[in-house]
Amino acid sequence: MEKNRTDHLIWLLPVFGILTAVLWRAEIELHGWEGLTWITYYHWAVPAGILLMAGWILICSRFFQIEKSSFLRSILRFGGYGLLGYLLFILTSWLLYFLFARGPSVFIDMMSLFTFLKRSGIPEYFFKAKNLPFIFYIAWLLWYAHPFFLYLILKAAGFKTAISNLIISETLFIASGPLAILLLKIISHKGGTDHIHAFKSGFIIPFLFISIGILFYKPLHLIRNGH
Repeated sequence: MEKNRTDHLIWLLPVFGILTAVLWRAEIELHGWEGLTWITYYHWAVPAGILLMAGWILICSRFFQIEKSSFLRSILRFGGYGLLGYLLFILTSWLLYFLFARGPSVFIDMMSLFTFLKRSGIPEYFFKAKNLPFIFYIAWLLWYAHPFFLYLILKAAGFKTAISNLIISETLFIASGPLAILLLKIISHKGGTDHIHAFKSGFIIPFLFISIGILFYKPLHLIRNGH
């Protein structure tokens, strides 16, 4: 069977990921590289990357067909699950801040957060100093589970994706940090070779971009069968 004419455009996924990283890095350099200034302002590379991802999805995701439903129902699905996606983005921002930021201001923010959670009825067990490493492990687990969360959202919204795509997406998402750090070491990048600088430098962005984009590509069994 003849392949879809857009199948060969999968190369746009890493290209758009690199472009997003370039925009991110340009903003970093514009505001100044030193210190943690980069976590104090809004990054326009984020909506730019979302638009690039949306463009790639529209071009290459013929398989991404909504199961039979009315137009209105489809719009409501998009809106509802889009809200979940936004909440997921807020969670990501929160995790990045508390996992990577350091200093007195972060300590004050954490104390304020713990006070709020205590008043919300969260057991005091979670706020003991000896249990904080466990909390951070949970935070890392939530971070690495992002492709899985997105996969569930897509399936719930009625889109056709595949478990094989999820496996590739999750694997690359988890490996994105070590791969970015490896690149930092190879070129002896300024600053350091850790997860903070993997994000700050933008080196991790193409890997994350590709890992998320794979979920929107046609299932691998359709490619093998020539669909």
